[in-house]
Amino acid sequence: MAAWLDSEYRRLLQLGLSLRGAVSLQQPAASSDTGAQKRFVTLAAEGFGDALYRDYVPKPFKDVFWSLRGKGELHSIQITSNSPTLPWELIRPRSADGAVADGFLGMGYRLARWAPRSSASQVDNPLDRMTFTGVAAVAPSYVDKRSLRFQQDEIAALSKLYGYRRFDGDFTSFEKLVGEVSTGFIHFSGHGEVNQPSSGRPVFAIDLVDQSLDPDTWAALVAAAHGKGNPFYFFNACDTGRSQMLGGFVQGWGPAVLAGGASGFIGGMWPLTDRAAAAFSTDFYGGISTRIKDGPVYLAEILQDVRREFYQTGDPTYLAYTFYGNANLRIVAQ
Repeated sequence: MAAWLDSEYRRLLQLGLSLRGAVSLQQPAASSDTGAQKRFVTLAAEGFGDALYRDYVPKPFKDVFWSLRGKGELHSIQITSNSPTLPWELIRPRSADGAVADGFLGMGYRLARWAPRSSASQVDNPLDRMTFTGVAAVAPSYVDKRSLRFQQDEIAALSKLYGYRRFDGDFTSFEKLVGEVSTGFIHFSGHGEVNQPSSGRPVFAIDLVDQSLDPDTWAALVAAAHGKGNPFYFFNACDTGRSQMLGGFVQGWGPAVLAGGASGFIGGMWPLTDRAAAAFSTDFYGGISTRIKDGPVYLAEILQDVRREFYQTGDPTYLAYTFYGNANLRIVAQ
């Protein structure tokens, strides 16, 4: 399944890149009929979600899903599993007789993952409440072909948020951030990578300007900092939301960040388009800061709203983000 998923992710990426007029425009479209191209991208993503449900979702889940949905009692879904590969956010349920179809789970319900507890620093249960104390941002300044054109637009938008702090993109600055920031959001805007276990490089990593930081090194960094509190991490970078079963353990940024005591984590499950990634995080934080004025907001509902931009833009990047934490986590004002 992992190889098939990787192929589908890259197909979605290429479809988004080839769509003229969408947010992801980076190369000429294959067709001059942009409406037809956008419909094709939409149907391709929906077909992928249909196949995931049909072929890979366990029958007990299907039975419970339709039972609760039929009673109007299904609002949130919490996935706790040591099999991290399945992209639950993209699944599109269909009733056994085929008569009733639902949308993407990540748009229709408050959806989140939780990793089995693997360390003493991980909280016993997903936190259900978090105070918005600000955003600490790390945005490495890459050069040449690695430069991210829309990174500065993203940081400019984040700088308007309450409690904004900016840290440089080198390892020393990242180390300082981990030691000083123990609440609120920690945001990384940059490159991520995933490699084969035999490549000699970290399987999972985010690229600082001087180092490739992997989850194990990050965990040692957090432990050395003796950090307190439960910050929320958003890695707006390619492949940071992916996890794999390696050596008998679930490995990846999501499980590692939770093991470090974080209240949650958001990352991309496949390569992201630069402009749409910047727009996604801007809309995410903007949605929180706007709605929190009227009271507590469900973080997963903000994600639902931003994911729906896929149908407006045709860019599959809006479908790429996964959330580790409590499906009913509420953000409250300072």
